[in-house]
Amino acid sequence: MPELRDGSDLPVEVTESATQAAFRILHQDSLDRAVPVLLEELLRETVSAEYAFFVLREGDRERGAWGMTRNGKILDDVSFLLNHKALRLAFSGMAPFASGGPGGKEGSPFGPELFLPLELDDLFSAVVSVRRDRGGGRFTNEESRRLYPVFFVCLRAMERLFMRLAVSEPPAGASEENEYWGLTCLSPAMRALAGTIERIKDKDFNVCIVGESGTGKELVARAVHRAGSRRDGPFVAESAGSITESLVESELFGHVRGAFTGAEEDKDGLFVMASGGILFLDEIGDMSPVLQAKLLRVIQESMVRPVGADKAVPVDVRILSSTNRDPEEMVESGAFRADLYWRLNVVTLEVPPLRERKEDLPHLISHFLSELKAEGLKVKPLSESAFGAIERYHWPGNIRQLKNVLRRAAMLSEGRE
Repeated sequence: MPELRDGSDLPVEVTESATQAAFRILHQDSLDRAVPVLLEELLRETVSAEYAFFVLREGDRERGAWGMTRNGKILDDVSFLLNHKALRLAFSGMAPFASGGPGGKEGSPFGPELFLPLELDDLFSAVVSVRRDRGGGRFTNEESRRLYPVFFVCLRAMERLFMRLAVSEPPAGASEENEYWGLTCLSPAMRALAGTIERIKDKDFNVCIVGESGTGKELVARAVHRAGSRRDGPFVAESAGSITESLVESELFGHVRGAFTGAEEDKDGLFVMASGGILFLDEIGDMSPVLQAKLLRVIQESMVRPVGADKAVPVDVRILSSTNRDPEEMVESGAFRADLYWRLNVVTLEVPPLRERKEDLPHLISHFLSELKAEGLKVKPLSESAFGAIERYHWPGNIRQLKNVLRRAAMLSEGRE
């Protein structure tokens, strides 16, 4: 039985067909839809194979088995067609290998078969294989080396899909399985973030959202609002750095007509506007000392008095804040009040940078290109080499930079892609 113990020296080139199949797998909404795409592609790439199989196992228990024939027929029951002895070897952790020989063993119902195992996570594992009819020649090392890259790229797509589908309960309220209230959640990092939001969405304690510039901190804040019990209340967003010291009280608390020169009519402040909902203060690291003191007082009292008014009014506001700086370093340096920090930062939500959530790229790209098309731009398909460059790049400007690059490409690129 020829074996290939180390796949590190395998060629990385894969066919355009296999690449497109991987993208199709990623965009399916269930394993039952994704597996046939995988099997069809393996049969297309393995010209002499008559069958392709995919077996999923949870621990020692089989969770599902799929099969397809050369003519594209999905097999209803593959248990009697599976080479269970070879499967046991594959599930035991054996490296990619080919089994059988010319005609297989005498009396064997199976022809030569090429296997590839895959660990999906700590509990789930899978094996994919392609098989020739009895009497067909064994898979040579040359064939194996040519086919393994196809196996790998398709199985990597299956692995990413599985990460999205394997959760026992998808986040409540998700509009799609790869989204959570407007957040793309194909990557483990974003799935974890969505899970945290799900746990704290209905609580009234304040949340600080931290992350690099361009990661989408306001989108996270809006997801908290849309998912939680305050969804029917207002969402008011304001950049903390844009509130000048001379207008702090008017901006936060509002004013009555005639309270000062230029106050020609009553105006609600941010807290009154957001009462019953959420107030999102963006980039609190730019907050002035005066604003910090005024904000702390409102949080402590849950009351505001508009400038020029005789009475204070109660407000019911949940505060979400964000910063691209380390808030604890700001406190240690004296740039931010510690007492205010602990009131704003009851729970921290960390938004991962784009370089740590590359699994989300296909969906993000598709979403941004659709937005550009809706704006009237002529949007062309993204070439394989362009996607490869996007996936390799480290994106210091994160999602904001990705969107700007796609816009520039859509406006300036020539050719059909």
